[in-house]
Amino acid sequence: MIFGIIFQKYAIIETSQNNFQLFINWQNSAKKIHDKIRGLYLCPSASAIFNDIKIKIIESEIPENKEIIKNTEPGEIIDIIKDGIKISTGAGVILVKKVQPPGKKPMNAFDWCNGARIKPGDKFNI
Repeated sequence: MIFGIIFQKYAIIETSQNNFQLFINWQNSAKKIHDKIRGLYLCPSASAIFNDIKIKIIESEIPENKEIIKNTEPGEIIDIIKDGIKISTGAGVILVKKVQPPGKKPMNAFDWCNGARIKPGDKFNI
């Protein structure tokens, strides 16, 4: 059975039970996003769109120090540190630690940012 899933500007993506993709909605809370990433670890995996490229999000955590971030939008990269990428969500901040770009093996998010020349202020699509 084939299901159609509608995303904001990405038209219709058809999926089946064998080819199931779930994209992160950055407007959700950091805890809800983190739970989705943990629940979909490896297969089928949580994904996000960055510069029109699908990136699998493999590992994340919620930082212990509860930062209060103002003037940021959900999906915006706040900071890039050795541990990963701090991304603003609808409620809180999430630290993405490991990602998998298309055609590559899973890698540390910090290394991906350096290779892709990503900087704070860049934004994942919602």
